[in-house]
Amino acid sequence: MGGTILPLRGILKTRFPTKLNGGYGDNLPEMIENFKNGVKVNIRSDPVYPIWGLCDCVAGRLDMADVEVEENVAAIIRAICAHRNPALGPFINRLLLMVIPGTAHFAINIDKYVPVATEEQVEKLEKRQSRKKKKDTTKIDSEEASGNVAEISA
Repeated sequence: MGGTILPLRGILKTRFPTKLNGGYGDNLPEMIENFKNGVKVNIRSDPVYPIWGLCDCVAGRLDMADVEVEENVAAIIRAICAHRNPALGPFINRLLLMVIPGTAHFAINIDKYVPVATEEQVEKLEKRQSRKKKKDTTKIDSEEASGNVAEISA
């Protein structure tokens, strides 16, 4: 199948099916379910705070039950948070549920939806950071040592 759709890669660009995005694989029924039930998530930078990102996606319809909308919101948050290590801190800061068309909007407390870092993830991150600090200090020490040698020989 991969060879037959390869010419479409230039047209589809980021939407081209890959194993990473779940659009290409051996389990055809699961891929069809992902395609049917998936939600398109648009992420863009915030014009006011450029280091923040804004995410727009549809979580439900007005005729849906509150429980269904809540489950959809939880699933969207899980999918977005899967792209960042929870040990680095929260990936999502706030959630605003808006009704379109209309001007109604509601702030939602997301504390129960955001994943919490496990001790193993925190230890792994700390180990990586300490290794990086050690590498940086040895690099600085070696640069200082080579600078001292140059001063002595001059």
